[in-house]
Amino acid sequence: MIEVYCDGSCTPNPGEMRVAYTWYSTVTECEFNGWVAEAGYGTSNEAEFLAVLKGILSLPSNQDGTQPAVVCTDSELLSKAIAGTYVLRNPKLRLLYQCIENLRASKWVGVRLIPREENLAHKLLEN
Repeated sequence: MIEVYCDGSCTPNPGEMRVAYTWYSTVTECEFNGWVAEAGYGTSNEAEFLAVLKGILSLPSNQDGTQPAVVCTDSELLSKAIAGTYVLRNPKLRLLYQCIENLRASKWVGVRLIPREENLAHKLLEN
């Protein structure tokens, strides 16, 4: 299984966004493909959604469910929106959410809420 750890930050909020993702293979027990980038101006929630979108886009094009993948995020808003328990009212977040959902369906990707201290991508943003 591939775990894609995603995180976004914004300083101040709203302000300059930074997004990060990294993969972790539970089969080989190694981390790879870490990525951090400036992402323009926005909110911390937009940065979280953009990080997940980038993380899913980074998966191999042949990701079709034969090797399961799960996005690990510390964003409660994002995980609950995907679970259907939060309704997104912000148009930018709704657009990012729809892109994430379309990709998740085509690439067979699950989502799991994790504590911030377990988020490998958060550690990339701290550097």
